[in-house]
Amino acid sequence: MTNAGSQHLSSAERAHSSPLSAPQKHDTVSPVTSSSSPPGMSASMHGLVVAVVYGCISFGAVIVNKALLSRGSFNFDAPNVLLLLQSIFTLALMSAMRRARLIDYGSITIQQSKNVFWIAFLNFATVALGLPALAHLTVPMYTVLKRLNTLFLVPLEWY
Repeated sequence: MTNAGSQHLSSAERAHSSPLSAPQKHDTVSPVTSSSSPPGMSASMHGLVVAVVYGCISFGAVIVNKALLSRGSFNFDAPNVLLLLQSIFTLALMSAMRRARLIDYGSITIQQSKNVFWIAFLNFATVALGLPALAHLTVPMYTVLKRLNTLFLVPLEWY
């Protein structure tokens, strides 16, 4: 259908024809995307920068969590409270970034939520069980065990 033809669709027909509103069994939630690469930066360089920033933030989070949960000076013995606070912070940050139009992740339907529930639940369980383990493991050992978890989660995406 051409753009001219799509102008004659009712709002209900447009909503039904949207890929976000009618997911199939193997569809996933649309990824968080940036509107475009910064001026003067190629898409591949932008992707590299995003990956490096993600890696640094991820590593920093593990180090901060290790420092908080270790029996050192902080002795923060409530990993589930830490997980709750980090989850609230992440949701607030992503909502603020969405309102500022820095990111766009589209609307999420009930059907999409049902499609990704088990993967999201198992990922949350991994984090919830991994934080108490971080207090007793070294950072390299924690990282190895956390990365091995992918072997169990990836097959679930095919389910």
